[in-house]
Amino acid sequence: MCAQRAVLGLCLVLASSCSAFAAELTDEQARSRAVSALRERLGEHTLVFPRRSERFEEQFLDFTASLGIYVFEVSRNGCLPRQEKTAEWSCVVTVDADPRWYVAISRSDGQAFLLSGFEDSAQEFGRMANALGVRLSTEDEARNYVEFYLELISGPETRYDDPALRLVHSDFSVKQLAESNFRSAYGSERHWQKEFERWWKDFLAQRPKTDFASTSQANESGFKVSVKTLSPIRYWVIGHRLLTKEPVLQEHTLTISREGKIESVEVLRLFRR
Repeated sequence: MCAQRAVLGLCLVLASSCSAFAAELTDEQARSRAVSALRERLGEHTLVFPRRSERFEEQFLDFTASLGIYVFEVSRNGCLPRQEKTAEWSCVVTVDADPRWYVAISRSDGQAFLLSGFEDSAQEFGRMANALGVRLSTEDEARNYVEFYLELISGPETRYDDPALRLVHSDFSVKQLAESNFRSAYGSERHWQKEFERWWKDFLAQRPKTDFASTSQANESGFKVSVKTLSPIRYWVIGHRLLTKEPVLQEHTLTISREGKIESVEVLRLFRR
């Protein structure tokens, strides 16, 4: 799989000379398919704008022998292509929200998988794992696969909001993410700093006795993986009304098959709410 990643990386740079190894779908075809898949859910006249997320594409190659996937972060904000070089840009900007989605497209046959933002996104992820022949051989692969899964289904960061979950690996990452979340959720600098400092002081005083390192253990049917996450403050953009008042530190424990199927998910609250 490492060799396959190297070939793909070379093809991205020298596409014209790598035709023998290139994916069947071009970038342009995959973009069009991602837009069409979202419009099937959101409405055929919905304007959306895809942007490549190559980091996820490379990670996925560790789990499959297939040609892999294109991954797009798709937003309602963006600019339409200019018909002529001298023409003015025509752009769409949303002011009261910034919805975004992750969409994966199979490089071999163009199947689309809506990996975040929909009630069935977890099922879509499982469908992708099955269609592209995911195989997990080691505990490290299983741990990386779970982190890959949680990042994608949690969705992209937006101008107004954090993803539904953020992976944390240390006290420092908890502090960094919580501080950013309080700043965006509370707005007023004086207010958010006061609320964050109170939360952080309590966290240090009541800090759960836990190791932030992700763990992975093999068993007869697959793997059991545990990771720590921070669930951010949720709020309405219009009127800036808080839905929750502070972030929550959690432990997610997932059991997965060697074919990448998520068998079960258990969530344990470690601090607050």
